[in-house]
Amino acid sequence: MEQFTPSLEQQRAIDAILDFNQRYLYIFGGAGVGKSYVIESVKHHIAEADNLNVAFLAPTGKAATNINGDTIHSFFGLPATVLIPSGLPAVTGKLEELLNKVDMIVIDEISMVRADTFTAIDRRLREATSNLNTPFGGKKIVLLGDHLQLPPVVTEEDKHILYRYFQGFDIFATDAWLLSGFRRVELSEVQ
Repeated sequence: MEQFTPSLEQQRAIDAILDFNQRYLYIFGGAGVGKSYVIESVKHHIAEADNLNVAFLAPTGKAATNINGDTIHSFFGLPATVLIPSGLPAVTGKLEELLNKVDMIVIDEISMVRADTFTAIDRRLREATSNLNTPFGGKKIVLLGDHLQLPPVVTEEDKHILYRYFQGFDIFATDAWLLSGFRRVELSEVQ
C-alpha cells in the first residue's frame, strides 16, 4: 500500500472498523471519498495482527477481485437464486468451521446486495455459531458502499418472490438490518 495520510473521516472509519466493541458498521459515501483506501488500510492493519481472521467479500466477481476477496455466494455457500429464508440448506462441515473461525466480515459494494442475500448471511452466521438470538451470530460485520449507485439486480420474477418476504429489495428491508443497529459512518470528502 502506498504511503498516504488518511483524512480525518477515513481515519475515523478505520478506527471504527478495528474497534471490536462496535459490532455492526455501515461506512458509506459517494465515489472518490476513499472507501477503497479504508479497505486497504484495514487489510494493512490486519496483516500486522497475528490472530485476526477477516473475510473480505463483495456481491460480484469483479467487485471481489477489486478488493482481493471472495464473492458472498461462494464464501457462504449460497445458491445463485432467490434465497427463501426457510429454504437454505444447513450449515455443516467446512462451511460451519470457516464461519466459526472468522472474526470479522467486510462486505464492499453493499448497495448491490439484495434483501434475501443479506438475510441469508445473518442466518448462516447465527446457525454456524449456534448464537441464534444475536444478529450475525455476534460476528463483526462491516458494510461499505453507496446506496445512491448500483442497486441490487432484481428481475420481474425475483420481485414477486422477494415481496412475499421483504418490504423492499435492498438490505434496509431486512430484519437483519433493523435489529443490528448498524452504526453509520459517512465519508464525504472527495480525495
